[in-house]
Amino acid sequence: MLRVLLWLEGFPIPTYAARSALTASLRAAEEALQEHTAPTPDAAATPGSAARREPVESLAAELAAKRGRNAAPRPIRQPAAERTRSVELLLRTFGLGEPPTATDSEAFAIERLLGVALGRRHLVNGAGPWLTGSPHDLLTAGPILSLPVLVKTMATATDTELEEARPFAHALFRLMPLAARLIGAVHGKDNHAGFGGIACLDEEPAMAPLMVAMTVGMRRSDPEMADNLTAIHASLQHLPDALANIKDLLDMPQAVLDENLAEQPAAVRRQVLRVVEAALEGKLEGARTL
Repeated sequence: MLRVLLWLEGFPIPTYAARSALTASLRAAEEALQEHTAPTPDAAATPGSAARREPVESLAAELAAKRGRNAAPRPIRQPAAERTRSVELLLRTFGLGEPPTATDSEAFAIERLLGVALGRRHLVNGAGPWLTGSPHDLLTAGPILSLPVLVKTMATATDTELEEARPFAHALFRLMPLAARLIGAVHGKDNHAGFGGIACLDEEPAMAPLMVAMTVGMRRSDPEMADNLTAIHASLQHLPDALANIKDLLDMPQAVLDENLAEQPAAVRRQVLRVVEAALEGKLEGARTL
């Protein structure tokens, strides 16, 4: 995992070594999931059978109920049964690579589980909602982004594909969480516009190989996804400069800051002070995954 993180950060790790580490990480994740969802030995289980369903449902219930440091984020409150079913559908679609079978209400529940549902109504600086279309769109990405497919994607990725994917994967893993935390600070809401789940992405090193494999898979298989990656990468290139400007505010004498803010509308003053507070608390720093 350390080799993957160093490579992603631009350290001179040979591409073949990065591929080996990436593939090993993904295979380990796949094997761990299979171990937890394996059918009982005496059952000739096929996908969807009762024997196969019970272990997956059991794992989903365990993950959905987990609390504490290693629990999944809870950006939106959900009934326990809805949360468990949403986790199960994500496990089946993206963990096991099974075809999705969600109803409309279940697909919307998955958006609530991930916290992105607010992207349908919260705005950022007057821009329209970023989440539109059918709630089933996420699940249709399973044939490209499920764990079994990503393992195969990484096993067949060329050196060129990996090197071209590296800056895009770095933007997803490192810069998008910072942008999400900045948006939360500006608006005073941890999950404004549904970005709360992204804000902690860089705190989990295991997400790094997934981001790389997903980037390769999207660039290889879906031109529209590839275009979206390019747009996201381009938009995030200004983020380091913005964060540097925010750090300059911390070095500004309080009297000067107050004088400058006095000329601004009240809403702007509140936003700036929230951002300064977030910076002082270290929320606008990159997670120390290394």
